[in-house]
Parts: sequence; structure tokens; C-alpha cells
Amino acid sequence: MEIINETKSLCAICERVIPAKIYEENGRIFIKGKCELHGEQVSDHVWDDPEVYAGMKAIKTATGGARQVIVDVTRKCNLNCKVCFANANEYQGNPFILEDIDRTKEYRQVFLSGGEPTTHKDIFKIIRRLARNGQRPILFTNGIKLADKNFVRKLARAGLRSVLLQLDTLKSDDSKYIRGGDLVSLKFKALRNLEEFSIPTAVWTVVVRDKNLRDLKNIHARLFRFKNIKTVSAIPIWRVGRFEERDFEPPSSIIRKLCKIYSLKTNDFVETTRFVCDIDRFLSIFDSNRGRLFGKCMSKALIFQFKHEWIPIGKIFDLAEINRRLDVVIDNRKKFPFVFNFFVYLLLNQICLNFFRNKYFRSMSWRFLTNLRYLFNKKFLMINPFRFITVGIFPNAKNIDLDFIEPCNSYAYGCDDYAFRPACLHYINLDRKKQKMSSK
Repeated sequence: MEIINETKSLCAICERVIPAKIYEENGRIFIKGKCELHGEQVSDHVWDDPEVYAGMKAIKTATGGARQVIVDVTRKCNLNCKVCFANANEYQGNPFILEDIDRTKEYRQVFLSGGEPTTHKDIFKIIRRLARNGQRPILFTNGIKLADKNFVRKLARAGLRSVLLQLDTLKSDDSKYIRGGDLVSLKFKALRNLEEFSIPTAVWTVVVRDKNLRDLKNIHARLFRFKNIKTVSAIPIWRVGRFEERDFEPPSSIIRKLCKIYSLKTNDFVETTRFVCDIDRFLSIFDSNRGRLFGKCMSKALIFQFKHEWIPIGKIFDLAEINRRLDVVIDNRKKFPFVFNFFVYLLLNQICLNFFRNKYFRSMSWRFLTNLRYLFNKKFLMINPFRFITVGIFPNAKNIDLDFIEPCNSYAYGCDDYAFRPACLHYINLDRKKQKMSSK
């Protein structure tokens, strides 16, 4: 056992801040905290791959606080999945009313969640109100109600900006195991409706051990037939709410699988995540109220389709050098020559010269230009010629590493206590409330 870092965690019982050590053992990262009242607690770290842990820890994020929030508009759901971090249909809390949405005005992006948010009777009014406030309404959904084209039409007219839809498998048996029913055809009907209305869509696959990890390649191949799907996420089970430990697949295994599928290296996820966080920091130079949109809880890889192969962004741009130069600019943000020199380097080296020496860059540029047509209907996410491959992590009560929580880019809000807090702490808190309720 090699101790590689010291941090702070929370006691899983009393919730006090406690000292914790990060150590590596048998090629994985673990966290061990010690509470004076309740003793030691040991768990695998949320980033259990040593290379990913080191890279993600070193990333710097924008200052100014989170600028996106997850809002639980209901605890009810039209499914009763065996995997559910929100304990849907169990713990209800206070009812969410339309006026509650105005509490989120300081956040640029608002993710409507639950439960299943489409079951809320005022979902269209909520979206319309957010759009009127100048915010970006984004919908987390299981996709059941979006199989109705008229329902999607109403969402689009209300001002919905994008959708995060959950789809775990292409197999009916696995769908029954994870979600309690054969929902595959229904979800693809929802995806076709979203494509028809050009609503940018991200798809989240919850990876369940011995079920769908081996099928990610086929799942993604089907999803990438849709032009409006720019992001696919493969995430481990969040070990809060409803879950079984035997179903948990660690993020290290998921990243290895994705690297094999897309001919990536582990460092591609680290460098791309660093890149988007650095861009976030860079843009803050020009907008002091921008806040933080990207954090350390979601590793990202950017890929571009060239003929029949997927090309990582690192083969199109010198991402490591861009990241290095961005760090220099940000550290010297008040000195104009540093900012000017960066733009000159970007224009001459990474754009002009790259056009002549890099066939992938030329193909990507043409795709970008053809995608500019989406400017006319304000579907800005559709302009991006790249696809995001992401792996998210979610701590439970035993493996909270405050080094990763403090720079959180996504808060959550619910009507149980009307508090804004980092999303992971919000759902851990809900889990505790449900457990207390069950013990009475």
C-alpha cells in the first residue's frame, strides 16, 4: 500500500469533515478516512485508475462557483428501476411548484430531473419560464413520454434546449433486468422524435456488471446514426439509492473499454477534460460572472468521424501544447501580450498550418462549415463537428474526496430543504433521509 496524497472526506455516519489518505493498491486508488467517533472507513476512490486520478486531480477549474443546477421537480417516476440513485417513488419530500423555479435564476443551465420530470403536470410551464428568464432548460429523462411526437413538439415549442436521455442496452433481457421492462424500441422512438425536432441530445448508459459493458460499441454505433446526438456517456452505478453492489462496474474498467472501442489512450480523457476546463477558465477572463461549467467529475474524450474511423482530437490539434499555453495565458490574464500571442499561435499554427498538414483537420473544418446552418434555428450544440465520449463518477457516503467536491460545477436543488449544494451531496443527503424514514 502506497500513500500518494492526503485529503479530507466526510464521515458516512455523522457527516463531519474528517482527514483521509489516498493510497494505491493492486493498481487501483482507494480512500481511507478516519472519524474520531466512528473509526475508519475505506472505499475505492471515485477515480480508481491511478493515471486518471493523478490527471484529474491536477486539473484546474474556473473560479466563481457553479453555474448549472439540477432541479428535482418531482420524486415520482413512471418506472421503478432497480438502479435509481434518487429513490424515485419512495422518498417524496415537499411538492415542487412552478414558482420554485425562480430560485434558480443565478444559474445559466438548469437540468430538470427527478424522479421523471416529464410526469410533472407543469413541465411545459417550467421550461417556458426558464426560457423566459434567459436560462437554458435541459431535460433528464428516461424517454418514455418522449415516444409521443406531440409531447416532444410541445417541449420544443416551450423552449427546451437539449435532452439527456437514459438508454442502457439494445437487449430486451438486459432492459428488463435494469429498468424492469423491455423499453428499447420505445426509447429509439423517442430518439427519432428528438432528431426530427433537431433537439441536441446526450445519451447516458448506466453500466451494469456482466450486462452491457461488452455492448457499448454496438450501443454507440446505433446512437451515432442520429445527427443530434453529440454526447454519449457510460457511467458506473451511483452507489446511493437503489442498487446492488454486485452490479457495480468501476470507472477504470469503463474507460479501458472505451479506449479499446475508439483507439484512445487513457490520457486522451485526461487531456480533453483539462482542455474544456481550461477553456472554461480562459473565457472567464472576458466574463467575470461566467462561473464554472466544467469540473472534475466527468472525464471527456472528443472524437471526430473520418470515413469509417474515429479520430481523437489529439490527432487534429496539439492538445497538450494548447493546454500548456492556456495555463500561461490564464496565469498572466492581465497582460495583453500573453493573450495576443496565444491567439496568434492558435490562428497560425493550429488553424492555418494545420489545414495544409493534417487531413483530419481539413475534414473537420468542412464539417464545421456545413453545420453552421444550425445557427439559424439557434441549435448551437449541433454546430460542433466532434462527439463527446464521457465517463462520469459519483461518490457515495464512504468515498467523498473533498478535493474533487469543492470545485463542483453542478449543484442540485430540491424542495425537501430548499438548499443548493453539490449534486452528489444532495443525493447522498436524500438517501440518508430515505433510510431514516425506512427505519421508523
